[in-house]
Amino acid sequence: MIRVVSLLIALFTIQIVHSQRDLNLFSFEYTLAPIGNDAIDFEKKAINFNIPLKLNKGVLVQSIRAEEFTIDYNDTHLFSTEAIEEFYRLDYNVAYNYSLGNRWRVTGRAGISLSSNLETSITSEDLLFNGALVFTKSYRKATSYSNLSFGLAYTAFSGRPRVLPVINYNRQVNEKFSFGIGFPNMYAKYTINERSFFKTSLWVNGFYANLSTPLTLDLEKNQAYKASLRTISLAAEYNYKLSDNWFVLLKAGYSFSNQYILLDEDLNEVYEFETASKPFFSTGIRFNLKRKTKKLSND
Repeated sequence: MIRVVSLLIALFTIQIVHSQRDLNLFSFEYTLAPIGNDAIDFEKKAINFNIPLKLNKGVLVQSIRAEEFTIDYNDTHLFSTEAIEEFYRLDYNVAYNYSLGNRWRVTGRAGISLSSNLETSITSEDLLFNGALVFTKSYRKATSYSNLSFGLAYTAFSGRPRVLPVINYNRQVNEKFSFGIGFPNMYAKYTINERSFFKTSLWVNGFYANLSTPLTLDLEKNQAYKASLRTISLAAEYNYKLSDNWFVLLKAGYSFSNQYILLDEDLNEVYEFETASKPFFSTGIRFNLKRKTKKLSND
């Protein structure tokens, strides 16, 4: 389903591996998935801050991200969907990237998320802990470089909290072209000129949130306690540099292999919404210090 784009901006798990090379200090993105065959439309607003700190033997990055999801249910259901029309997510993560020598480095991340419809006051059920440990080997030549990253992450991005592998190979082929393959995302990037570039991405994404008050679904009094989304998305985006540090982006894509379900107290499926593949559109703005952080990574 569309919430696809939900956790957008490919996982922070992957983002931290490359944070020193191209760190967005601030970004805002708006995503809209119009009504499709599943008669559901969705929109998301996301704002993200990264705060890097160069230490003697590494780089510490603090990240704060806030997201608001709005879902319109255009089908008639046996239960009221009012309580699941708005979801909120607030993430705080700390990542530390440490050089091991011989072009090896290790990145550790720990964080906490608030993910809920916030129908009542916040409880421990609204909170999720996450973390990752990723090792990266860099290979450099005169005109190109590449990174091989692998590790494990405990995260809910795939729709439920679980331990997942992180593996990625990224290569800067030349000044114009770079690509990345692996899990949870893949991309290809082409630099058009000094002010713009084009990028295509394929990624696994998801959403997992607590329902502040259990949602009664039918006459048998079956209740839902969590909402879960899992999806695969393909997108193309265009980025344009407004100044040395400010960029705007336009993104259009398609979400497929989507599943949006409600879970009971034991995390068993109790209801599945009818979902279908559909397009989505995003626009946003970001601020980075690419040149400065690139220098840090080479120290």
